[in-house]
Amino acid sequence: MSKLLDRSIGAVSVLMQIAFVVVCFSFITPFIYLYNGFTHANIMKMIANNGDFLIVPGHTQVTHSAVAHFPILPYSVLMAIGIFLAILSALFAFSAFIRISHNLGKKQYFVADNLAMLRRIVHAQMIAICSDVFLAIGNQMT
Repeated sequence: MSKLLDRSIGAVSVLMQIAFVVVCFSFITPFIYLYNGFTHANIMKMIANNGDFLIVPGHTQVTHSAVAHFPILPYSVLMAIGIFLAILSALFAFSAFIRISHNLGKKQYFVADNLAMLRRIVHAQMIAICSDVFLAIGNQMT
């Protein structure tokens, strides 16, 4: 293997390890949704002011009764579950990519560990699809 390819694999491995650590820090996000859901704090303001939802920013006309009857707790729980599963799938995928790049760096191309890591990537994708279901149901509530 050439030196350039070896260095590139090492750089990719380092970037994946950094991304793994950053994704680990995002585990706090589901707890923020649960806290806001159980305390009824800022959920409606977050939905009305955030551009991620299907509401045109600056053009929201929400009635008081719609705000009062919004299912805050189910919304928060669905979003927390969806975000947790999405983070979990990202961690599985990053850990698999790190091990594959480590094996490639050791010139172990066709080993059973790489096959197991490819299966882990497929499982991570299935978990991501499951997380999309919870996120989509939660977003439909808005």
